Amino acid sequence: MNTNENGTKTDILMLTTIGLMVAMAVVFRSYLAIMVTPQFRLSFEFLPIAIIAMKYGPWKAGTAYMMVDLIAFWLFPRGIYFPGFTFTAFLAGSAYGFFLYKKPTNNLNAALAAIAVVVFIQLGLETLWLSIMFGDAYMVLLGGRIIRTVIMLPLQFVVIKLAATGMRVAKLA
Repeated sequence: MNTNENGTKTDILMLTTIGLMVAMAVVFRSYLAIMVTPQFRLSFEFLPIAIIAMKYGPWKAGTAYMMVDLIAFWLFPRGIYFPGFTFTAFLAGSAYGFFLYKKPTNNLNAALAAIAVVVFIQLGLETLWLSIMFGDAYMVLLGGRIIRTVIMLPLQFVVIKLAATGMRVAKLA
């Protein structure tokens, strides 16, 4: 830990780690994502955020995911900006932190994190934002987005479980 002139402690390692994870998430989102359909982008941008959540907690993970959303939009804009998606990103990062920070590495915590983010936040809230943005009926949009949820839920569970186990074995979390 370092102390600055105001007497507050700053953790350079933490700031560097979060910065690198944010950059990695932006790359995953912008360059390494696979567009399955125009409405479904397969991306592993959640992984660096889940790692931040495991290591530093919900507030830092939520803020980092919010930064990923803003940076990715500013650097690679697709469509119009809608602040609801930034709020959703904050909630998703916070949910990862809530279920993964200082918690045992087990199937229940990984499953709860994936369910909270994929089902409640991404399926529920993001569908609401799309309905508001485009004026489409919520239930019509929900039907098509369920397919995304069926694919992403087990994928996020497995990847989060593997990352949590790897971090525990490497004594990083």
